[in-house]
Amino acid sequence: AFAAGFEMLRRTALAELARIGMESDYPLGDQFDPHRHEAVGHRPGEPEGRILHVVRRGWSAPHGMTRAAQV
Repeated sequence: AFAAGFEMLRRTALAELARIGMESDYPLGDQFDPHRHEAVGHRPGEPEGRILHVVRRGWSAPHGMTRAAQV
């Protein structure tokens, strides 16, 4: 019951954020963009510029970036 209530609360909060124009950014596999992403690590020997792991998703609002994704 607790998990179901928490999931309902999460869905409601995400729907409200979407209603006011907030968008989630989960850039796994994307090309690194320093204007949208904050680099917190690098794996030697992996392709340069490709996002392999997302530590924290980013958020953007209609007026611009609110929080950069940590990758």
